[in-house]
Amino acid sequence: MNMTVIISTLTIVSVIIGSGFISGKEIATFFSRFGTISFACICLAFAIYFFTIKFILIHASKILDRLSSSRLASISNLIISIVITSAMFAGLTKVLQFHFVFNLLILFIIIIGATFVFKRGLKALSKINLFFTGTSILIFSFLIFSRLGDNIVTLKSSIFAPIYSLLYVALNLSLSIVIIASIGKKLSSRQKTRVAFLSALVLCLLIFIVNIVLLQNQSLLGQDMPILSLFSGKARIVMQIIIFISCLTSIYSLVFSTSVSLRGLCKNEFINFGVSIILPLLLGLIGYGVIIDYVYPIISVLSVIVLIDLLFIPFFKRTNKKIHSSGKDTKKGDACHNDIKF
Repeated sequence: MNMTVIISTLTIVSVIIGSGFISGKEIATFFSRFGTISFACICLAFAIYFFTIKFILIHASKILDRLSSSRLASISNLIISIVITSAMFAGLTKVLQFHFVFNLLILFIIIIGATFVFKRGLKALSKINLFFTGTSILIFSFLIFSRLGDNIVTLKSSIFAPIYSLLYVALNLSLSIVIIASIGKKLSSRQKTRVAFLSALVLCLLIFIVNIVLLQNQSLLGQDMPILSLFSGKARIVMQIIIFISCLTSIYSLVFSTSVSLRGLCKNEFINFGVSIILPLLLGLIGYGVIIDYVYPIISVLSVIVLIDLLFIPFFKRTNKKIHSSGKDTKKGDACHNDIKF
C-alpha cells in the first residue's frame, strides 16, 4: 500500500484516538451505555466518517478558505480544540503517577514536542504519528482482544443512542477537519478515497471491539478509565504507556489544529503558543472525568455548528451565485432580443 496513504490515515486517526478513546471513557459515554443498539450506531458512524472525510479531502481548499474567513467557525473550532487538548492533559495526570520531579520532566518534554509541531506544522506531525500511532494501535488491539469474552451483557436501549453517536462523530470530525483538509491538498483522487475508507475502518473497528469488552464488563462503565481497570501487573503498565502515547499524539495533532485556527484570528505567535499549549494545560486541572462526562456532550453540539459552517455554507453560497449568474444572463439575453428590429 502507498506510504502516503498510510501516513495520512495515521495522522487523521491520531487526532481522534486520544486518552478518552483508548481508555474506553468516550466509548462508554457515547455508545456502550445504550446497550446492544450501540452496534448499529457504530455502523452508522462508519458511513458518516467515510463520506464526510472523503468530502473534506476532496474540497480541502474551499474548507480551509472558509475557516480563515469565518470567525464563527474559527472561534468554535478553537474552543473545541482547547477543551479536547485539556482532556488529554488531564488524562496524562491520571497515567503519570510517578515522582513529582519526574512528572515535571515528562511534561517539559511534551511541551518541547508540542512547540516543535507548533513551529513546523504538518510535516513534523506526520513524522511523529507514523511511528507512535501505528505502534500504539497494534499493541492496544492485541491487549483488548485478550479481554474479549463469550457473553455480551444486554443493557436497556435508548432512543438517544443514535443522537449521541452522531454527536460523537460530529465532535471528532470538527476536531480533525483542519488536519483532514490540510492532508487533502496533497493527495490524488484515488488516495483520498483510500484514506477516507481506512480512517473510518480503523476508527470503527476499534470502537466495535472496545464496545464489546465494555458491554461484557458493564460495572466499569462509570469509571474514568474503564479499559485500564481491566488490566493488572505488566499488562496494566503497557496499557498506561499506550494511553500516554495516545494523549501525546492527540495533543500534538490538536496543537497543530489550534494553531491554524488561531493564526486566522491573531498574528501574535507568543499569544497563539500560550492559547494552544499553556491554556489547555491549566484547564486540564478541572479533571479528566468531569471534562469527558459533562463538557464533551456540550461541545459536541458546538461541533455540529462548525461542520455546518465549513461543509455546507461555502457550497450553498456557490449554488446561489450560479443561480443569480444564470438569472443575469437570461435578462441580458432578453434585452438583446428586445433590441432586434424587423
